[in-house]
Amino acid sequence: LTGLCGIPQTNKTLLLQQLMFDTLARSGDNSSAILIDTEGALVISLMGWKEIFEKVYNIKRDIVIGNIIVEPKKKIWGLITEPKKINTPSIICIDARNITNVTALHGLPIKLNPSDKGRLGVRLAIEGNDVPQAEDSLIGVLCRENNVKFIGYDSVTAPSNIFISGELNFPNRDDAMGLWIMQAQNLSSVFDIPVVGTLHLTHNEANQFDMGKAEGGKSIHHNFKFLIRIDRFRNPRTGNPAQNPNLIDKRKI
Repeated sequence: LTGLCGIPQTNKTLLLQQLMFDTLARSGDNSSAILIDTEGALVISLMGWKEIFEKVYNIKRDIVIGNIIVEPKKKIWGLITEPKKINTPSIICIDARNITNVTALHGLPIKLNPSDKGRLGVRLAIEGNDVPQAEDSLIGVLCRENNVKFIGYDSVTAPSNIFISGELNFPNRDDAMGLWIMQAQNLSSVFDIPVVGTLHLTHNEANQFDMGKAEGGKSIHHNFKFLIRIDRFRNPRTGNPAQNPNLIDKRKI
């Protein structure tokens, strides 16, 4: 697992796409990729850059759009794709802007139980014996059936942050995130593929010595083997973002 960590607007999403195309170009003509969109803008970005990356890497891939169906009361979890049948090497973009959709995609559907104090608890919506192996989850089946060689999350941070607003608190977000990060780790091992996710950076602006850290708690810091910090060019004298990179003394960076 590899994380691309940085403040907003440092092109983490763009780098994620380039890593995906680079991996596909090295993996043969029949290789596919899966992108999990948790912020709602990944498909738009991909459509804008797809043609350019295809020319650079001399490959062609179709785009397949996927949506997750979650109905815990009926114990139904599924994935609908457009087109329905994937016949060609593709980039499968799955819309998963909710933590319950993300965990269901990885074979671990959860229920969020609000308490009287406005806290959200996490409970598995299936019995422990029914939890599938990573390769038998919805995303695992996609990997096996479509020769997937790359999995990307944009972003890892967003699904758990969506609940933290107003008076609603989500103290178990680390538990929920840990469930699907565990499965992602297993997918990487079983199918021998890279798993890359973008991560938000949090830091205390009042503390000049705080360099920031990736959001996500223990699930991120213990499971991601590499964290790549992405930052804007900064003026070495003032420390502020530089508007013109050509004015920077590269030797001091």
